[in-house]
Amino acid sequence: MEDAIKRVCRIAGVNVLVTAHYERLREQIQHYIVSDVDESSIAFAIEQTNDDIDRVCMKRFGQIPTTHSARSTYEYMLSGTQFHANMLNYNAFMLHSSAVACDSKAYLFTADSGTGKSTHTGLWLKHFGSERAFIVNDDKPIVRKIDETYYVCGTPWSGKNNIQRNTMVPLQAIAYVVRNPENSIERMEPKDALPLLFEQTVYRVNENLMGLLLDRLDDLLRTVPVYRLRCNISDEAVCVAHGAMSGGI
Repeated sequence: MEDAIKRVCRIAGVNVLVTAHYERLREQIQHYIVSDVDESSIAFAIEQTNDDIDRVCMKRFGQIPTTHSARSTYEYMLSGTQFHANMLNYNAFMLHSSAVACDSKAYLFTADSGTGKSTHTGLWLKHFGSERAFIVNDDKPIVRKIDETYYVCGTPWSGKNNIQRNTMVPLQAIAYVVRNPENSIERMEPKDALPLLFEQTVYRVNENLMGLLLDRLDDLLRTVPVYRLRCNISDEAVCVAHGAMSGGI
């Protein structure tokens, strides 16, 4: 393990002391580092030791990563899980999704990996252009409630494409994406949306935090509309999604 670096990062509006031993995490936190921060303002710390990495990998995968590259990747992944667990205490949770901002409102598209979330949000960038739209985070944004408003927040944990921005944008709506030859969208009842969103959270938390996670989701569903988006890869899919989710239809 390399010599660790410790940096205070402001992520989703919260000051966090991050200890990074490997280069992947060091690189990812660069845009979130803040200076001249009073220690009393640090909300919590995250760190993955070698023993932590070995223990979790043995438990989940039955083997210990031996290469430098693998250990760097696992530190990065596990730090995201640790960050999410702590953020549950700050009216926030992490959702596996691709988050796009358009006209100062954020739209979350969530689904299982490989469904086409990133492809769909990429179509938004093409349709609206860089003056109106950008990706907040392409894999694991934070959803946080501040003063009765939900925000989508960029994080260093941004998946294989590493598309993310250190920003916070008010959340307009969420869509669960389903591949389909024809484009359609319908608003979901909270009871139907809850299990779908829960499956896309970083839900490996202890029993005490599980209650907080479910509380966060329950509150979100009382406030933010959730849709089921059946779509193909077309400009029409963007028009259908934006028309409904923005309140235009």
